[in-house]
Amino acid sequence: MRTSDRRVKEFVDVVQRCCKLTNVCLVWGKGESLSMPGESMGELAGYFTPPEGKRPGILAVARGKPRTKWLTVLAHEFGHMSQWLFSDPTWMATTLPDGRDAQTLMDDWVDGKIELDADEISDVFERVRRCELDADSRAVQYIKDYKLPVNLKVLHKEIADMDYSYRLMARTRFWQRAKVRRGRLPKLRLD
Repeated sequence: MRTSDRRVKEFVDVVQRCCKLTNVCLVWGKGESLSMPGESMGELAGYFTPPEGKRPGILAVARGKPRTKWLTVLAHEFGHMSQWLFSDPTWMATTLPDGRDAQTLMDDWVDGKIELDADEISDVFERVRRCELDADSRAVQYIKDYKLPVNLKVLHKEIADMDYSYRLMARTRFWQRAKVRRGRLPKLRLD
């Protein structure tokens, strides 16, 4: 077995053990994307939902793309799981003071199901973006710690593109994966 295969196996084993210990089901999708039950967000590369009552949580990853891609998604979603597990402030901040979920509000606003004023849009998107960037930071750390076969320069660009896409969505009310123009990469703290 190659060294990179051993490292991947070790990381996946850690994720599996953590899921088992925290009542989270690890789900491997066979295609390039999967759908989150009860959500209208369309096709996703992965997602994490925490346990609720006796219902187990789900950490799902589509494995129909090259290993580098699904490993990045696994590390990101495991980052969300660790945010939840350790009650990280960025995770906790996605629940608004009135109990509503920022991600759900964002999705409902983009889908035209609800209206939000400019301040609410700004607040909701900022909460979601911070949570996503923190999960990305955790993913980068897992990739470094386990020496996973992921190109961090490419990943940094993908993270910047995703963050830019969120910023555009807040202005346009339309989800579109956008790319940051060369030379305009934001300074992201991912170390």
